[in-house]
Amino acid sequence: MIRSILLYLHKDGHEANHVAAAAALASAHEAHLTGLAVAEPLAAHAEYLPPEALDRYREAWQTRNAGLAAIFESQVAHQALSTEWRSVEDLRVDRSTVDVVAQQARYSDLLVLGQVDPDRPADLVPADLPGQAAVMAGRPVLA
Repeated sequence: MIRSILLYLHKDGHEANHVAAAAALASAHEAHLTGLAVAEPLAAHAEYLPPEALDRYREAWQTRNAGLAAIFESQVAHQALSTEWRSVEDLRVDRSTVDVVAQQARYSDLLVLGQVDPDRPADLVPADLPGQAAVMAGRPVLA
């Protein structure tokens, strides 16, 4: 039984399609749908970056996140679904995007995410994200 679905979104040009698919699945199972955006970790030695550089990074990520949240909200607004939006900013260099997605997926019954388009790779999102997330989260993944 699927009671909760986590949808990981990143800028890949197909965000609206991913939300629509996850929302349809959540509706069919009467499941709670959570949208998730993750700030990509900074390169090694981020602690040596000047505060201004970190501030610019956070502003850029918050702008990107606001766009992803708007897409999520617009796609689910007209549906009778239980939803929520999460954004995680974990800038530690010892944690990857996959680490954060897998950790968040442990609180759901199913993780839904898009495959990385090899012609349009996302920043720091590995091409084998679905497989890594499935192994690390211990949850089923729909890609």
